[in-house]
Amino acid sequence: MAGLQAGVAALYGALVALAVSAVLLGRERQAVRHPEWDAHRLMKLFIRTGIERLVVLLVLLVVGLGALKLSPLPMLLGLMFAQLGWLAAVSGQSTS
Repeated sequence: MAGLQAGVAALYGALVALAVSAVLLGRERQAVRHPEWDAHRLMKLFIRTGIERLVVLLVLLVVGLGALKLSPLPMLLGLMFAQLGWLAAVSGQSTS
């Protein structure tokens, strides 16, 4: 309804959310492969992952807003809805 440019911006926002989630998934798989790691090492990994996700998010948003000149509102809405979709998918899974 808002046009092709808004759609591209929303898609880019969703791709940013996917990239940020991929960083989290990669670090989670790394932690699972090393069951011998103690709580201190896992806490350091947790903090490092948070910083990495923040850096990836900021870099991709700056690229979208600065270099690609995408509309900010559709891009951020795409990011937000993709993150909410990921959260809904994860919370709907059973762990049994």
